[in-house]
Amino acid sequence: MKFGKWKVDKNGDMDFDNGRYFIYGNRLGHEDWILHLMEKNWCDMNDFIPAYFKALQNINVKYLKIQSFY
Repeated sequence: MKFGKWKVDKNGDMDFDNGRYFIYGNRLGHEDWILHLMEKNWCDMNDFIPAYFKALQNINVKYLKIQSFY
């Protein structure tokens, strides 16, 4: 499935811009992905967030602690 430049595979792998940035589905349980990618000026959160949640759904993650700051 595509979300802007993010592609989400059935196994939860996430690929940004045809390999420019790749996240393996088995690493999605780490609590800092949103915080980490917010620091990247190339990452559009409006595309990443729905892609991220779709990837989590694909690997059947129902609960995830997310690190944030304000």
